[in-house]
Amino acid sequence: MIVKFIERDFKHWPAYLSGICLAYNSSIHTATGYVPHELFYSFPPTCPFDVVVEAEQTEAASNADQYALEATD
Repeated sequence: MIVKFIERDFKHWPAYLSGICLAYNSSIHTATGYVPHELFYSFPPTCPFDVVVEAEQTEAASNADQYALEATD
């Protein structure tokens, strides 16, 4: 992704890194079927736009067993 954004302007790649990381970690990956952020933190990522559209929020799992049960549903 970063190559597509910087094209030939290699000096400014750090400016794009945080946005690209957010997009990568907030997207469902075909290999796992899950969002990396959700697998690591046990809750889906939130973005400022979620507040604007009033996206539904879910409770974070309180322990690993609860997370495993909810992930398999």
